[in-house]
This record gives sequence, C-alpha cells and structure tokens, in this order.
Amino acid sequence: MRVVASVAVALVLASVACRKSAPPAPEASAPRPVGLHDPANAPRLVAAVKEIRAKCTAAIGDYDDDCDAARAYRALKVTKADAPTLVAFFEDADPGVAAFGAYHAARHRDFFRDDAALAQRLVAIGEGMRPPNDAAAPELAGILCRVDRDKAQLGERITKLARDAPSVELRAGLVSCLLRARPNDAALRSLADEAQRSPDELVRRAATSALTSKPPTVEECHDWARDLTASRASVIEAAVEKILSGRKQYDDAFVRGRPDGDAHNWCPPDVIDAALAAYPRRFEEGGLTDRWIDYLGDLGWATNVAREQRAKAFAFAKLTYERSPTGDFGRAALLAMAKLDPEAARPLVLAHGTSSTAAKIDRTTALATLEERTTQPLE
Repeated sequence: MRVVASVAVALVLASVACRKSAPPAPEASAPRPVGLHDPANAPRLVAAVKEIRAKCTAAIGDYDDDCDAARAYRALKVTKADAPTLVAFFEDADPGVAAFGAYHAARHRDFFRDDAALAQRLVAIGEGMRPPNDAAAPELAGILCRVDRDKAQLGERITKLARDAPSVELRAGLVSCLLRARPNDAALRSLADEAQRSPDELVRRAATSALTSKPPTVEECHDWARDLTASRASVIEAAVEKILSGRKQYDDAFVRGRPDGDAHNWCPPDVIDAALAAYPRRFEEGGLTDRWIDYLGDLGWATNVAREQRAKAFAFAKLTYERSPTGDFGRAALLAMAKLDPEAARPLVLAHGTSSTAAKIDRTTALATLEERTTQPLE
C-alpha cells in the first residue's frame, strides 16, 4: 500500500511540475492595422495625408482650398505601385481618409481594371458603404464599372451592388456607368430598365441618363458647325458648347474622376477647327461671354484633341486674359489656360494678383485646376 501511495504522490507531483513548467498558451494576436495605419502603405502618401489632417481645416472634398498641404496631396504623382495604398485609404473608417484614397484612385482607374485582388477589396468596400459615410461613392462607382468583370470574377457582385447597394449614390453611379461602358449588354440594359422604377429619384435619373445618352454623330457635329455661321450669338454660343465641350457631349454626371472616356470629344477635327475659328470673329464683333471661354477650357479635358488645337485655344484664352485679367473674363480665361496647357499656364497663374478676395479665389481655383490637370498628361 505504501508503494502504491508513494507512486500516486509522485504522479501528482510530476503533474504539478509539468503544469508549472509548461509554457503559457499564446495570446490572440492583435488585428492587423487597416486604413491609414496599414503598415504596407506607401510612406509618402501616409505622410501627405497626415500633413493635411494636421494643417487643414477639414478633410479633402470639404477642405480649405487655400491649404498648401491639401494642394500638395492632390499634386502628388501616383503610380500602379501606390494602388494598394489608395485602396487601404478607401477602407478606412474615417470618411475623410476614404476621400483621400478616392481622389487619386478615381483619376487612375486603370490601376484596378485587371487587378482581381484590389477589385475584390473595392467591391467589399461598396458592400459596406452606407450613408452618411458614402461621399466617395461616385468615385467608387466609376472605378468598379471599368473593372474586368470576367477576369476578377466579380460580374455578379458588381451587378448586385448596382441593384441593392446600401448607398443610393453608389447605385446611381453604377447603373449609369455600367451601361455606358457596355451599351450592348442586354442584362445591364434590363438592370437600367428596372432602375427606372426605383423609389430613389437619383437612381431613376441615372438609369434614364444611361438609357438615353449617346455620343453625337458626325452629321450632328456638322450641323453644329453650320450653326457657327448663324447671325444670332445665342445660336453660335450653343454650337460652340456642343462642339468643344466633350464632357457635355457624353457626360456621366453620376461618377467622378477623369479622364476615362467621359472627357472624349466626339466631333471630327474639321468641326473643332471651325469652332475655334469662330472665337476671334465674335471677339472683334462683340458678344463674346465668359461662357464661351469656359467651353474653350473644356476642350483641355478631351483626350483625343490635337496639340495644335489645344495650342490655338490656349493662345486665344491668353489673349483674352491679357486684355481683361480681372472680372468674369479674366477668371474664365485663367481657368481655361490651366485646363488647356498647365505647364504654360503655371507662371501666369502664379503671377495672378491677390489684392482682392475675388482675385485670391481665382488664383486658388486655377492652382487647384493646374494640379488636377497635371495628374493626366496631354496626349
């Protein structure tokens, strides 16, 4: 009995010793930081965002346009290597940080077209995006509708988002953009038909726009060119707008970001030349308005306009600015030059006076346009 008891005691002591010497169970590892704090983010983009948050009065999209840090972020050149960082910003719970990612991502949609992993993350963002934190929905819609749906195997999920995403803004953008990108897709046309009966007015308008909008024909462009010889200034002005403003010709107001087809000029070169030739004549005869100059600047966004045509438009905008550097004409001409040729316009914008509040606003707006325009090089 003593032997058995001794063995039992030894076993108990050994068990206690094992328990004392056994290593503690590992604690659950902390979740990987996401959003702005993702350790894989590009340091220069993170630093630029932190600079804005420290020095500017509000987040991008609502921030003080005169804030140097915000302008510096917009002027940053981003590459395909930065695409995961932009998506990480999109994933941040802070809508302001999401907007920072949206700004550059929407201007470089091709980064995500063939990248299935990033596209899947963007779709997941859309599935969780809810108002009021959906300010970046129009940018996200413009990116998602250009994803290679087959390669990323996301066709069904993207179409489902267009039908029932929590964000009305996202649904409207997708309904409009998907059909424009694939006008012969019967399923997407059916989706737009269904969306026309949506209880949300924005979605209904987006669907109607997608179903009825189409680029002008060559015949329509030449009809507008004939209007340039009319005697009534209002007829000529309307023709100039339709010819030069590629964004007006086939604009998608439900998505944001450029250029990606939304800024395509569909009229042939001879028609564009005719519109440009109408400017000096109207300038000498009188009747030229600041709206004419606005249309001239819109030509700068078009992706298929010859450099010579941009140069001719820039020269006229510069002449207008030199004759009237202040007021509506000067403001419109300054912005037009920034859109048409940012490199040539920069010294003029920097030299623009800031003696009045209006002049300061004009200069700030033109600087912002310069920075945005230079993210997309001229063809």
